[in-house]
Amino acid sequence: MKSLSDWVLESVCINDETPSSWLSYNIKDIKYAKDGCSRCEVRIPCFLRAWGEDSYAGVNAGISEYDILMLTWKETSKENGKNWARSNKLLQKILQRIK
Repeated sequence: MKSLSDWVLESVCINDETPSSWLSYNIKDIKYAKDGCSRCEVRIPCFLRAWGEDSYAGVNAGISEYDILMLTWKETSKENGKNWARSNKLLQKILQRIK
């Protein structure tokens, strides 16, 4: 398995002329970043790194911050009062979408 620095150096975003597009909330930048991600060979490690962090920001592996919010949202359960759910099942679903 590649170390973090190895795969990051191969990413499309790190080598792009406008790397700030991957962290923008502008819809044109998000579309630009998603297009760049579609050509990237290191989408899986990119997404796994973002998934494992406390907060998901920008576009990672073609999945925007908004996409993640929509995918992880669920109705509040009375037991725990949490609205966000991350599960292995959801992770597998997203990874299939990335491939």
